[in-house]
Amino acid sequence: MASVAQSSTQVVSTGDVNSDASVFQLIQTHQEKAARLPPVEEIRTVLNQSTHGMLSTISQDCSWLLSAEL
Repeated sequence: MASVAQSSTQVVSTGDVNSDASVFQLIQTHQEKAARLPPVEEIRTVLNQSTHGMLSTISQDCSWLLSAEL
């Protein structure tokens, strides 16, 4: 007697919009309470993790002129 293979299909629900929004809200609340690095350390971390970067400073001497030094 030959056996017949039956395939089963599983459907995964991504959830409704309300539960996705509540998860996002939980993450955002946690991030607001979490300790942060000082801005200088955040910049160092970003630049250490990237292969390309640019640091720009805006000149305050000529506020009427939009200029930047690279």
